[in-house]
Amino acid sequence: MIEVRKIDNAGSGTVAKNRINYQVDDELSSKVLSSLRDVMDPELAMDLVSLGLIYGIHVDRSDSPIEINIDMTLTTVGCPVSESLPEMARDAVVQGLISYGVKDRFDVNVNLVWDPPWTPERIECCD
Repeated sequence: MIEVRKIDNAGSGTVAKNRINYQVDDELSSKVLSSLRDVMDPELAMDLVSLGLIYGIHVDRSDSPIEINIDMTLTTVGCPVSESLPEMARDAVVQGLISYGVKDRFDVNVNLVWDPPWTPERIECCD
């Protein structure tokens, strides 16, 4: 299992306010994260990763197909795109991995999580 950890610029493993980076330990997880950057929140015009909506990427290679589980949240429980945004994320990862030339069989699941609740502090800030 590979975790996506939020780290501050010093690499201490904590989340710095308005400055979230992701460290991935594996090329496949990196491709998943990159694919998620292509999914835009239609109301906020920012991608899921920059918004801080991706809480984790878990890759299980113990069986075939490879199981990819993505934990994500939404800005609010009553978000109007609560049904479509997770599906958009899943589709983007599937298409992204295909376009990257991933040959292994894989299943992608997106899990909505509400803990911890999303706050604007999770948004990546510009330089």
